[in-house]
Amino acid sequence: VWANWDIASIALAAHHQLTPADFEIVVVAQGDGVVIPASILRDYTVTTLTDNGANYSRANNKGAALGGLEDGDLLIFLNDDVIVGPKWTGHLMNDYFAIGAAPEPFGLVGMRSDFISGSQGIAHLASLGIPDGAIIKTDRVVTAAAWCEKSVFDEVGGFDERFPGQYSDNAISRRMTDAGYTNYVGQTYVRHFGHTATERNGINLNDSLAEGKILFDKHYPDTTIRVEIGGGTFCAEGWRNLDPIHGDGPYKRRIEDGIPEDDGTVAMLRASHILEHIPAGQTRINVMNECWRALEPGGEFEIIVPLVRDQAGNSDWKWAADPTHVSWWCRESFEYFAGIKKPNAEYGIKEWEMVAYQEDDLVGTCVLRRPPDAD
Repeated sequence: VWANWDIASIALAAHHQLTPADFEIVVVAQGDGVVIPASILRDYTVTTLTDNGANYSRANNKGAALGGLEDGDLLIFLNDDVIVGPKWTGHLMNDYFAIGAAPEPFGLVGMRSDFISGSQGIAHLASLGIPDGAIIKTDRVVTAAAWCEKSVFDEVGGFDERFPGQYSDNAISRRMTDAGYTNYVGQTYVRHFGHTATERNGINLNDSLAEGKILFDKHYPDTTIRVEIGGGTFCAEGWRNLDPIHGDGPYKRRIEDGIPEDDGTVAMLRASHILEHIPAGQTRINVMNECWRALEPGGEFEIIVPLVRDQAGNSDWKWAADPTHVSWWCRESFEYFAGIKKPNAEYGIKEWEMVAYQEDDLVGTCVLRRPPDAD
């Protein structure tokens, strides 16, 4: 709690009614010379701690360090402006058993909310067509509403106290993934007001985010290799542009000349309206095999191409009329590379997994994955 006692009182009242007694509630009060209101101590059964200053990471670590917790216990992090709803702990335990049954060990699990950034935001999830009951993987969890196992939290060293505010979520999420854990967003929903303490304490959010980003880039440099094939002037930030005109250094080349990375080192590849310019036949097979080689096992290749024909049988002359288009694509083209369509001869194709495919106005988007167990 950081100078937010009126909203925190609402949150604690919800816990008083809706959180089972076997959940211990710890209130960590932040701020210089902070005093916990007598009404909080009188009206609610909580354990209280104080943390001078305004270090969100340190305050969470203090709360997590209380005695009495065992390795199998869960740590649940909720900001002072998060309101729980009926049966929230039941939903959380459903998430726990579902995620615990997955083959990958889990790290942080975020709860859904209405005012929260990234993949926990219900509006963002809805825009992607992800249903309410779905559990998804994510790189970053917002710890305003999140949980993890106590043993995992201790193993990764908890929150990184070099991050007093913004990007503390990014830092602990990265600690989890670096240690081999997968982060998730579950189905549990909570109400989050968002940025109330930031506004009340006169913090400029944009400045704070910029400072956090600089700090994060310093301590957690991104070593993930993402390659945009033929990105031109539209290559996204964080991607390496393999382009004969706009590429830099060894990346100033055509895809036919190879990807300048070692085998199995690229996390993601993308080619938007490029592969129709690659000749069909052995050249196309060579390019696809080169992409397979460069991708790490489990790495994904997103391909966007105009279609000569869609699944409904529609076609458009303009894709064939373009003089720079030298190969034609349809869904079945991808199925050859995924081993779904079997050729009558040995083409030397490295086999992919077809993760997703969709069509929109005679444009096909396909995501192929190098199999995780591929050598």
